Amino acid sequence: MRTGIFFLFIILFAAPVFAGTDLTNADIDGFRLGQTLEEVKTLHPKMRIKEIKPDGDMIMGYLSSVNGVALSFASDKFGKVLFSIQKVVMYREKPNVEVVYGPILKKYGTPDYGGRQMLHVASCWGKCFGNHTSLEFKLKVMSMGKGGYPMSLTLVDKELQTKNRRMFLDNRTK
Repeated sequence: MRTGIFFLFIILFAAPVFAGTDLTNADIDGFRLGQTLEEVKTLHPKMRIKEIKPDGDMIMGYLSSVNGVALSFASDKFGKVLFSIQKVVMYREKPNVEVVYGPILKKYGTPDYGGRQMLHVASCWGKCFGNHTSLEFKLKVMSMGKGGYPMSLTLVDKELQTKNRRMFLDNRTK
């Protein structure tokens, strides 16, 4: 009996670690991981680009925002490619979860992980844990003050994000 429960636990909770939705063609408002800064700039010529220079000298990456979508690009060494895309929508009143979440489910399919976490409804597609590519949805459904109800949708290549950060830190210590 205990063995059966153990294996059921492993199947239910470890599945998101080992399996995951293929996010190769996933996008948020038309932005896809791996697009270069120049590709995005060609599509959005008026976008402003901010160089990230934590030590004032070496460029760690680039940030931009287009129509409310935050974009993070890797450093020159990694080809100035998009490694994080985040869209945040703020609701003043408590949103209907089905109205907000329905279109996301329709576009991305059944999540690999999902559920309620304290004050939020959260879901994840892809390999949700570790240094992998994932798409994360989070909607605040309970408020303890006047903060409103944010919804975030984040598509991130955590492996490239980590490599980019390590490259910067390694060069900084030299």
